[in-house]
Amino acid sequence: MSSSSTVSAGIPFMLAAMFVFSANDALAKYLAALCPVAQLLLIRNAGALVLIAPKVHAYGWLAAARVPRVWLHVLRCVLIVMELALFYTAVWQIPLADTLTTSTRPRRSSPRRWPCRCWASRWAGGAGWP
Repeated sequence: MSSSSTVSAGIPFMLAAMFVFSANDALAKYLAALCPVAQLLLIRNAGALVLIAPKVHAYGWLAAARVPRVWLHVLRCVLIVMELALFYTAVWQIPLADTLTTSTRPRRSSPRRWPCRCWASRWAGGAGWP
């Protein structure tokens, strides 16, 4: 494929991705108002397991469980659950229109504070801009 055709093909995918991300935020806000965050996490992870289980079954459950440095995988799972819990809690607490504007608006601060703000923003799930 030529460069221009890949760019032309990428535009609809980018628009679709932005729609899906926005729909995810709206759905998370709606569901967080209806049920507890722990229940949302259970439903989301059970749904992911249903989608992943056929591939793992074809590969072999024991082969999939044998990984080097198991503690890193456990740490990753714990951090993912924490991130999702904080995401659903934040989306539930913040008005939906503000979630996008607060994470993308430019902030005015001195350049010496940018690394700290970028790290804190990324840690909190933001874009990481100064």
